[in-house]
Amino acid sequence: MRVARFLLALAVLAPAVAGAAVDSETRAAAGEAQPQVPWRNSMIIYEHATTVRSAVPDWDLTYNPIYVHTLSLRPEWHFSEWFFTRFRFDLEQELTNSDYTTKKNEILWSDLFVEVGTRSFKEPTTGIVLSGTLRLTAPISKVSASRTMLFGVSPGIFLTRSFDVLDGLVLRYAVRYSHRFFRSETGETDGHGIAGCRTPSCEVFLSTGVRNSPWDISHGPLVILIPTRNLTLTTMLSFNRAALYDVADFHLDTGGGLEPVLPSDDDPNARYSRAFLVDLTWTAMPELFVSTGLTTFAPELAPDGTRYPLFFNRHSMVYLSLGVRMDAVLSKL
Repeated sequence: MRVARFLLALAVLAPAVAGAAVDSETRAAAGEAQPQVPWRNSMIIYEHATTVRSAVPDWDLTYNPIYVHTLSLRPEWHFSEWFFTRFRFDLEQELTNSDYTTKKNEILWSDLFVEVGTRSFKEPTTGIVLSGTLRLTAPISKVSASRTMLFGVSPGIFLTRSFDVLDGLVLRYAVRYSHRFFRSETGETDGHGIAGCRTPSCEVFLSTGVRNSPWDISHGPLVILIPTRNLTLTTMLSFNRAALYDVADFHLDTGGGLEPVLPSDDDPNARYSRAFLVDLTWTAMPELFVSTGLTTFAPELAPDGTRYPLFFNRHSMVYLSLGVRMDAVLSKL
């Protein structure tokens, strides 16, 4: 099992994107000079990624390497110094044998994300900048379709402070609440698999039994260190609590009648996860940057009940990406 790179970046690593792809409000809050064109910080990023365990054939009983490449389109438009909107749409293809697509080397596409935001206030004494965005999600991906998702809305607030260390140091804390609307409380498959069943009552068998999450809240710190003008080191932690729809009441026939089965006391209506990112970006020229790094998704518990390590576990992926800054490219035309 793995988390699609575009899902990890937007759902779990929501407070930041890596390296030179750090969003424009963070750059502005840090006092970095911004191009005075409305499409500044627009990017196209091409990335290759693989799980760390792909390099260790005996990590699991069965060798299951994962290698993917992703194309990410991230246009951005600034109406003024204070207000902007940006979009994101990703295409991903696994080059190894996939565990969950129906076709070999099938191309997956992400949801369409539309975000509006502002850099609204700088506290003069501390220099802390308060900013916020509102992200809207159009569920056009196959993953969202299987979850019967209709729409998503996600407000976020950010506190950013810059320091005069080397060529720059930026500290940021982000909090984002995401609410999703679904047609069904559980995921669904295209077909129920019961031969000969054609009546509407068979639709109940479309359910996968996996509960959807109507809302979640994520928060975490981001640190950006710029040792030299062309190098950027980014590290980030994110903590997430995803609420689930309530467990349905269940009764078990014990021989003396139906007895209710009580849910667990360990918060059965939520999923907890954490994420870690470390990234090194080299800006080769104003139009081009190269990033490499490690992302780790850490569900709270492993299948055997132990806790997944936060910084490195079986879900850790390393990546190498090439990014094009469209504002710099278009300025040369």
